[in-house]
Amino acid sequence: MGTIFDTSRRNSSFEIADWDPRVCLNITQDTLNDALSAITISAISLGTWWDTAPVTITTYRNTYKFSNPLNLILPYSICLIISTVFIAIGIWSLLRNDMPVADGGFLQVMIATRGNTRMDRLVAKNGVVATDSVPKELKELAVRYGELVTAEAGGEKGKRFGFGTIEETRSLRKRK
Repeated sequence: MGTIFDTSRRNSSFEIADWDPRVCLNITQDTLNDALSAITISAISLGTWWDTAPVTITTYRNTYKFSNPLNLILPYSICLIISTVFIAIGIWSLLRNDMPVADGGFLQVMIATRGNTRMDRLVAKNGVVATDSVPKELKELAVRYGELVTAEAGGEKGKRFGFGTIEETRSLRKRK
């Protein structure tokens, strides 16, 4: 009662028992703007529109203490060592393949297995190409993984395994 929003504030015959905020308060955009203007002008004229306030700035630092640090260090160290070994094996294998690796697709894995096969000859004939530029003849070549039976397949104990056509490979048999 008695605010800028109260429509009955200038009515002298108004009884307090008749006051209902749903009816008596007139909250519109215009009355809100008028109230904001009045408050701003009063704050500026009274010098209360700014003031310094004491502020405390606290910086927290996370500190961790492990009851058994070996439980953290050991698994990560083992993973690091194993991944380093696998990366070294991968780099060594790439260097031995003498085949370029462009995009890492399955076709690259197939042609990286060396052994004078029809697939190798097609790749050597066409050179290094992007995956979408692979010749149709190479894409349609039916290959399988098995023991290579070409003249140059001389791996361990005279056996070498890789991808080749059905004529160039012997199927792998399950050992008993």
